[in-house]
Amino acid sequence: QDEQLTKKNSFIEYLGGGTIALLTDLFASSCGGPNVRAALAHGNWQSYIEEDLISMDVDAFPRIGNKKGTTELWNIVQVLFVAFKTVATTGKETSLLSYSPQFSYTASTIRSMKDALHSLEHLDSVRMEADQFLCPIANKHSSRRDILDLRVSTSFLRDLINNLNFVKNESQDMAWTSCDVFTEYDHNVALSDCAAARALLCETDELIKSYNNMLREALHELESDSTIATRQYRRAIRLVNMVEETLSLYSFVLFAALLFIDAKIKGNTNEIFDVDGVLLQAVKRSRMCISTFSTFLPTNLERSIKSVQMFSRGKAIKAVIKKAEDLLN
Repeated sequence: QDEQLTKKNSFIEYLGGGTIALLTDLFASSCGGPNVRAALAHGNWQSYIEEDLISMDVDAFPRIGNKKGTTELWNIVQVLFVAFKTVATTGKETSLLSYSPQFSYTASTIRSMKDALHSLEHLDSVRMEADQFLCPIANKHSSRRDILDLRVSTSFLRDLINNLNFVKNESQDMAWTSCDVFTEYDHNVALSDCAAARALLCETDELIKSYNNMLREALHELESDSTIATRQYRRAIRLVNMVEETLSLYSFVLFAALLFIDAKIKGNTNEIFDVDGVLLQAVKRSRMCISTFSTFLPTNLERSIKSVQMFSRGKAIKAVIKKAEDLLN
């Protein structure tokens, strides 16, 4: 009886991992995607879907939701299942359908991590262009040293992402198998409990891109031969001279998000801090800090720097700083 309870779903092995991944993304995608199941169950029809169905057969779909229309729609779903069954290699781990999950918790988290890291690396490259415009104003605030001490190198962050055990090696051209389906399910369960960390990844990516755009605009103004207004010049200088601090802060909060996700995936509760206590608090504080920092950076430098200074003094943040130092040493 215990063996029956723990036996894996044979249907997944029968259809193949690629087919199951596509079906899941189509009908039960958790992070975006078509999510046809929810659209059917809750009647959330997109107008273009309704138009497509009606254009197939006007008589069959006089109104979406009537009995005849529902029957025809179910017939279409059955055809999809037959098509997926046809492209699957029956009884084997591999499938002729080359597809891997795109809208699962795991896939969306990996995408968010890599997007945020790419934006951070781009900011790091732009930073070198800003060096020529650094001026004494950067030394006005001694508290900036606290921000610079938060810096985590992009190469270290990349290694950390690549070493996460749910990040599949992209260099290996392997089909998505039924074993991958079961493994990813466990990862999805863990990542579904990482809402704050996943939100932090997306918010960090957006804010880095926003600052990148402002920085490039500021550099263009400073490099331009035309005269700019004093107020506009000061704003440009302020943005340029905060590039190191901005890079440091965003690299640190990205590290905090990765640390939380890694701990959740591993189910590690024996760290120097409690994952759902101190570390979760660090993630929440990080979200608040980057929001305040980015909001006031263009207009109120004092307020922006003070928010990071207070942030770095928190107990949870000090624990993450300690962890970063341990990993880097």
